[in-house]
Amino acid sequence: MTCKLPLDLQQVICKYAILDRKNRYEYNSLFVKTALTVNKTWAYFVCRVIYRHYRIKSYLAFIGFVKTITSLQSLLPYGLFVRSIDLTPVNKYGIDMRAHRLFRCCPNIVEMTLGHPTTLKSETIREITKYNTRLHTLSMGGIESFPFMLECDFSGMKRLEHVTLKTTPLLSSSLMTLPAKHLQSIRLIQMDAITPDELLTFCQSHISIHAIAISNCRGLLVPALGTVLARLMHSLELTTIELEGSHVTDAVLCDLFSQVPKDTQLEHFKLTNTHITSQFILDLPKQHLQPYHYYIPLYMVIWHQATQNQALSGLRAKNTKLFGVISHLCFIAISHANFVGCLVDDKQQPDMRKTWTSFNIDFMTGDNRDQKFLKRVAKGLNANNTTSFKWTAPNVEPYAPIYFFKFTNDNGELNWTTRFGIAGPHGELEKPTFSKQLDGDMIPWGIGKIVEPKTNHSTSPTVTSAVEKTTPERNVEKNAAIPIAVSREDTSSAPEQLPSLLFISCFAFYLTFLLI
Repeated sequence: MTCKLPLDLQQVICKYAILDRKNRYEYNSLFVKTALTVNKTWAYFVCRVIYRHYRIKSYLAFIGFVKTITSLQSLLPYGLFVRSIDLTPVNKYGIDMRAHRLFRCCPNIVEMTLGHPTTLKSETIREITKYNTRLHTLSMGGIESFPFMLECDFSGMKRLEHVTLKTTPLLSSSLMTLPAKHLQSIRLIQMDAITPDELLTFCQSHISIHAIAISNCRGLLVPALGTVLARLMHSLELTTIELEGSHVTDAVLCDLFSQVPKDTQLEHFKLTNTHITSQFILDLPKQHLQPYHYYIPLYMVIWHQATQNQALSGLRAKNTKLFGVISHLCFIAISHANFVGCLVDDKQQPDMRKTWTSFNIDFMTGDNRDQKFLKRVAKGLNANNTTSFKWTAPNVEPYAPIYFFKFTNDNGELNWTTRFGIAGPHGELEKPTFSKQLDGDMIPWGIGKIVEPKTNHSTSPTVTSAVEKTTPERNVEKNAAIPIAVSREDTSSAPEQLPSLLFISCFAFYLTFLLI
């Protein structure tokens, strides 16, 4: 009697056999051809793996993909397996006609990214609302062939949950057609035509929204926005507010933090690339609105240690649960769990000094699920007596913000930093290879590697001297306050002389642990 494996186990085996061991985004073509001919069940297994989240890498690959999906003579309904699609890599080509056919044959797409700017025509975008009614995540950019205000009816996308609009020329009336029943988050990027009053009207009619992100929208980032957000805190169950852009000032945030009832809770509050001042940070503990997790970069403010300690002490006095604290020139971030810098004991979290008596730091790359080890930075550090560690950043390829540190203690506990970039010899920095994680999280990433530095007689002595000083014993600074600090000229220079962005050069930088 022949014993059969359960179908779910067969599917797992098939998946691991299809994926290439060296590159998880490549497939074992020989096995794929064999599996497709075993039986119909295995053919479906293969299609689920290959087409579910198909990655379009080039225009030629896109043409082949569309031809396979839309063919009337195909043996299997390949289009039914497609769940997500990102057209960003082929946006610069004329893809409208092929995309139009593709959308018609893929009714089960739930996540779609059109990229910016997209060469799709407005008629094709309207077709999406007709044929792809199961969409729950939509990201639209500017429309190359339609630079003026666009009338579009999104009411057919009944299951839409997350929407990102970047310079999309939509009329406010079109925005109002977004279905209200399931919409949970909206992200507006460079949508200059939208006003605070229009945002208020939209959100009041979409009461299920719990996350609002506004990036570089000149018409929205005005003092009136604070009042609008304060009113929305009353009417909506907002959990996340993200604001980005130089137009974000103390005046924009004043009404938001003062016009809500005292001790109003917000789960996540994130500010990036703003022009808010140090006074805003100092006043946070006294404000009515108390976010649970902060992430606040200050790009136009130089933080001195006394001022910084004053701000952090005030936040700790409010017993806010802070999972990570990092700060450097023009940058203070109190984030959710992205960087291990400080574990604050609020009698609910373990004391870092008890559990991190011996830990390692590894230099990593890759995505969240498949992290790639590059180099061991430090070994056997003790959080009780180590407040800083100096390490020379290696020469890498590519120069992009796709690198991070992983912290591991003897108990197996793990923590990570956010991703940072290592700039090239002339300050160049490339964009990350991918804009989001495989599970859909909007976290850019890529795969980098360490390469041998090119011979340069003018810079090699500086690098050598930095390497000679990188032993842990010679680099402990008990009162250091700059977790990530970079200097091209002198690695011991004052914070005021450091770069204001989280771009790391191929010289030495400091990694500091702020222990409470």
